[in-house]
Amino acid sequence: MDLRKAAAVYAIGTGGTLAAIWVGLLATGHDVVSGTGVFPFTDHLVPEALTVGGLLLAGVGLLRGEAWGLPAFLVASGLFVYSALSSVGFYLGRGEAALAASFAGLAALAASFLGAAIVGERRWRRVVVADPLEPEL
Repeated sequence: MDLRKAAAVYAIGTGGTLAAIWVGLLATGHDVVSGTGVFPFTDHLVPEALTVGGLLLAGVGLLRGEAWGLPAFLVASGLFVYSALSSVGFYLGRGEAALAASFAGLAALAASFLGAAIVGERRWRRVVVADPLEPEL
């Protein structure tokens, strides 16, 4: 499996899993409020929803070989790293070290995929976009 397909499977799997977690949390009445503003629930839910949508969209774009697939993946992965690190702090603040550790692991996994995508971007861009001004490696 090449890096593009692996990143697509990762993005779709992660986005789908994150959506399922949120549906489960909301359906079972878990306390997911993390903010202190007028709408504290949205402080956490809006970035999560954007992350889910971005990951799913990026995964589809990468699978279809769209030129926007990689940039969408980079943005969505950055959102996921933010989300996972935010969750680490949220669960540490509640004294739930096991959940904090699991989100730290997810952040590390996301950062590794993000790093691989950034390193491989130049080669990927040549294959997908085929810039005629740049010589082949």
